[in-house]
Amino acid sequence: MTAAEKHEIQTAFDQATSALTNLERVIGNHYITPFQNINISEFKKIQIPKNYIRKVAYFIKEYNLTEIVNEHVKRKNICYSLLQSDFHNYLINRMEVYGAVESLFLKIGIINLVSIIEALIVCSLAKLHLFCVTWGDSSGDFVCKKQAKCGAYINKTNTISFENAIKIFCSKIAPDNSTLEENLKKLKDIRNNVHISLVLESEHSNDVYTIGNYNLAVKTLEFFKTNQLRLIKEFERQQLQDCLTLPF
Repeated sequence: MTAAEKHEIQTAFDQATSALTNLERVIGNHYITPFQNINISEFKKIQIPKNYIRKVAYFIKEYNLTEIVNEHVKRKNICYSLLQSDFHNYLINRMEVYGAVESLFLKIGIINLVSIIEALIVCSLAKLHLFCVTWGDSSGDFVCKKQAKCGAYINKTNTISFENAIKIFCSKIAPDNSTLEENLKKLKDIRNNVHISLVLESEHSNDVYTIGNYNLAVKTLEFFKTNQLRLIKEFERQQLQDCLTLPF
């Protein structure tokens, strides 16, 4: 990017800052914020630029959710969290905040991204489990009786922890990718800080809520977008091959 291009962008940022400052000055003429505030139903608020937050249909297609996730509601819920991640992305890359506010907003962004990754892993394992179900009714599933001898068997995921889901995915679906497993475990530990009452250190001084770890979550999610369907297809071929070779 040239110096002139950078100057053009910075000028636009400065104009936006001035507009927001003026907006707050005008509102401040009538209300003592943040103790008081406007009735938001009476105004058209600042709008996010059109198309920055992408559509559900886009995420369904780009993340191959129809092929990876078996349940319609879960596909939609993953998409809604991806919509939220676009909004977080916009604010992180457009708004200048400092200190605890910056750290905790990055925390929120990371937690949302890691929750999406968890859903992609667990839902894909749940669908792979269905391959091993030979019959089921309202009392529960009856699965392949050769499961103990089959390296391609995927157990039910109803009560699976994220930690165990990572172990299964990285050992069976994406083997020989120690970096992925390491990154997933690191992100899982950060995501677990969603429980404020269990956090034992200052959230302000916590050095994991960084733009670096936010970008790590973005890149890890991108890995699943690019590779998950291919990895699952390869594993499904292994499942079929094992079924053909195991004696019944």
